[in-house]
Amino acid sequence: MNVGKALVYAALVATVDPDELRARISGRLRELMLRRKVTYTSLAKEAGVSRTHVYKILNGQTSPTGDVLAKLARALAVDPVAFLRPYRKSADD
Repeated sequence: MNVGKALVYAALVATVDPDELRARISGRLRELMLRRKVTYTSLAKEAGVSRTHVYKILNGQTSPTGDVLAKLARALAVDPVAFLRPYRKSADD
């Protein structure tokens, strides 16, 4: 993550309630995984993160560090800031 993106990340994180932040990250992660038809096991392997950690992020039990977020983003071929955009549950969720 470059310095500019790190500053955007820090600013977004500082202004969002921790529960909301976990919900955003888990919702966007789930959405990106579904779009790419990726399982949490294959994502964990590709990102170099434990399956348990990915599972806990998906279920809102923990928030990833910036490093883990960057690894997940790289594995999904997205910008890490994509995880911080507001997530709206659809009627299908």
